[in-house]
Amino acid sequence: MKKEDGLLFGSCTQPHGIKGGLNFRLLNTEESSLEAGSEIWIFPKTPASQLPVEGKLVKIKEIVFGHKVMVYLDGFTDRTAVENILPFDIYLARTDLPELDEDEVYLVDLEGLPVRDEQGVNFGVIESFYFNGAHDVVVITKNAGGQMDIPFIPPFLIEIDEERKFVVLKKLEFIE
Repeated sequence: MKKEDGLLFGSCTQPHGIKGGLNFRLLNTEESSLEAGSEIWIFPKTPASQLPVEGKLVKIKEIVFGHKVMVYLDGFTDRTAVENILPFDIYLARTDLPELDEDEVYLVDLEGLPVRDEQGVNFGVIESFYFNGAHDVVVITKNAGGQMDIPFIPPFLIEIDEERKFVVLKKLEFIE
């Protein structure tokens, strides 16, 4: 699988314990579709990782969600083995993702789309998203320069037009 054919789920930069455990940092721990038996792709995050540049398909042997997400992968049984592959990014093949409801989207699929206000005026492009502990926040690169963060919830989110490829957000006067 190529990175662009998958969906970034998180990263790993540190081991856990001496028996080959890993401390995953997932982008979404609330509704993760990762479980024991899931196959994931891991790609090197830096040249320090001994993973092949084209990535490696691995199977999750065990995963525990708590204050940390601790994971054991098939074939990695000691700390030295996992230290050799660190740091890495975690991807899931799009074909392995759960089916979305009609009114749902993967936020990553909105990155790069133009953002319009209620009057149809394009005022920026979606750069990325992050979760602030309460809800998702969209980071927009403004046409006029700079960035702004807007909560990605009603009443700020007005419409996602997947057919015509744009997002309508409430443009706040103080953000000009």
